[in-house]
Amino acid sequence: MTRIVRACLLSVVALAVAVPVRADDQADAKKVIDKAITAHGGAEALTKNPASTVKMKGKFYGMGEGIDYTGSFASAPDRSRFEVSLSVMGMNFTIISAVKGDKGWTSLNSMVQDLSKEQIEETLEARHVQEATRLVPLTGKDYKLSVLGESKVDNRPAVGIHVEFKGKRDVNLFFDKETGLLVKSETRSKDAMNLGDEFTEETYYRDYKKVSGAMVAHKVEIRRDNKLFVEGEATEITASDKLDDALFNKP
Repeated sequence: MTRIVRACLLSVVALAVAVPVRADDQADAKKVIDKAITAHGGAEALTKNPASTVKMKGKFYGMGEGIDYTGSFASAPDRSRFEVSLSVMGMNFTIISAVKGDKGWTSLNSMVQDLSKEQIEETLEARHVQEATRLVPLTGKDYKLSVLGESKVDNRPAVGIHVEFKGKRDVNLFFDKETGLLVKSETRSKDAMNLGDEFTEETYYRDYKKVSGAMVAHKVEIRRDNKLFVEGEATEITASDKLDDALFNKP
């Protein structure tokens, strides 16, 4: 179900420069993640339903003034699909994109085409960020963690964790210092549909509510290079152990 970052040179440097991680730094980072896992409902609640479907509404600012949209987003560790409907200058558009494994397709008002290799790779990068925000995977040996220190998110003290995973872009995660809840993620990114220059994407997570035992953000705000890109509010969230294959079949 995910942003917008960076007018700050120091943040870019933090993502771009590899710094050796000391053992005690890794241990300190793990304490932050352990607290976050507990705050979000515990490891069992976070892992028992690896798939989810989210119905949403919000505003899209990619063309300037906010445009109302409705949509849905379905995700699992090996697949993802989104569908968005909106109206621009009196014309209605429905955009669908789905990726399963290393194959994917997109459609605009029922005009379907395959996604390119580069578009699929960018979708997988976005899924990597989503996987990191599930928190439990960060306890695995393939992730390298370090502490970024304290900052403020939404005017509240937050602790940042820098996440590295071989072959993927680095991610910064920020947790409310008091509650332990995830309040922001930050990474370098590209638009999967319109590949171009990289930008810094920040996602802010707000309005947490319990879904199947896990605390889940019901409002998100995405910024690209510190410009508002998307606001979203979940109207319904369903957690499950798998997704229907028919969702990903090419029309």
